[in-house]
Amino acid sequence: MKTRLLLLAASLLMVANASAQKCNGWNWPEDKATAETKYALYTDAKKNGDYRTAANNLSWILANAPDLNKSNYINGAQIYENLAKLEKDAAQKAVYQDSALLMYDLRIQYCNEEANVLNRKAFAAYQFHKDNKEKYADLVALFKKAYELNGDKVWDNNLVAYMFVVHKYKKANGDISDDEVLNVYDKIVGILDTKIAAGKNVDRLNKFKDQIDRLLTATVDIDCEFIENTLVPKLDQTPDDVALIKKVFGLSLTAKCTDNAFFLDVAKQLYEKEPNYGTAWTIGNKCMANEDFDCAKKYFTEAIEQTDDNTRVADMHYKLASIAHKQGSFSGARDHSLKAIQADPSRKEAYNLIANLYMNSHKTCREGEDKVKDRLVFLAAYDMYQKAGNSKGMQSAKEQFPSVEELFERNYTKGQTMSVGCWINQAVVLRTRD
Repeated sequence: MKTRLLLLAASLLMVANASAQKCNGWNWPEDKATAETKYALYTDAKKNGDYRTAANNLSWILANAPDLNKSNYINGAQIYENLAKLEKDAAQKAVYQDSALLMYDLRIQYCNEEANVLNRKAFAAYQFHKDNKEKYADLVALFKKAYELNGDKVWDNNLVAYMFVVHKYKKANGDISDDEVLNVYDKIVGILDTKIAAGKNVDRLNKFKDQIDRLLTATVDIDCEFIENTLVPKLDQTPDDVALIKKVFGLSLTAKCTDNAFFLDVAKQLYEKEPNYGTAWTIGNKCMANEDFDCAKKYFTEAIEQTDDNTRVADMHYKLASIAHKQGSFSGARDHSLKAIQADPSRKEAYNLIANLYMNSHKTCREGEDKVKDRLVFLAAYDMYQKAGNSKGMQSAKEQFPSVEELFERNYTKGQTMSVGCWINQAVVLRTRD
């Protein structure tokens, strides 16, 4: 209790004399000599792991020179956190934890760093109280304020922590509605998406996103029926509510409702409001699965315009090539395959697709007058299979090469360059199957 009373007394003194100065410099009090001595004593004790002695000397500085320097509050938080870790008595541990959190409050009061410090305080409070249901309401309020002040600069560690606290509060019958839980989820995921788009720590952030999704479904009964019957009607009433559109879209993905009729409409609404690669990709895939190829082509094409990532560009061109193939446009399929390869030369499957197109063109392209010319498509296919690294395809194509006798009958020579006609219109080097 002595520590608590001392800190509370210091806090009251600070409130009475608060000047809200920035404390990046050194603001020595009138009794500078004592302050220097106390500073040296507490910092040396901290270095040596004597946190009790450090706290005793720090308390003088907090009471007599509260705006001396912000390092005192940084050190103070560390001192009391370490005291809390070492303490076995639950009541005294709580005193030390409260003292550590008070350091953050005083730093805010004297150093004008509220957003930054609340980021730190929220995570410290979470570590202290995540299993104490009596503290859940305070934790939720603390995280809410930290998010309001920090926005996208919220600490990565505070993403899962906030959702976990909301989950625990809800399960403890706290005063928080399903809508409020969903609003918190939206805020967290919105910040997560921004961080992921920045391209740093993407794997780690995606793991966080999975954890947050699981926490949501463990907190609120989110299923496709809930989304369709509760959220979609709200969206019908306010079709320009971008936040609600994002919520319905994100929850539909979480609850695996992508096969429900409403999902595609919501995805298109979101894309109309905020066009981006990911949404265009999602819509294109759904349309392709539904065999609505015109829709798929539209959104895959737009997805290309929404990204500078060559791997993604190659993905979209390959999908467009597959659609063209399904629709019987072999030249279109080849064009998109070549664009996929141009964007990402490692896309061997694009070479394989072109090879298959050539193999399947023999019947439609042959003229029936010259067996050698009619079989040139297989040479073109072989070359593409070779680029794809498909030895089995190469063997199948080679088996259809013209024979030595057929070359002799037409007065052709191995190694000469010939042109494949039809839609292929490509030069090949003449070879035989034997």
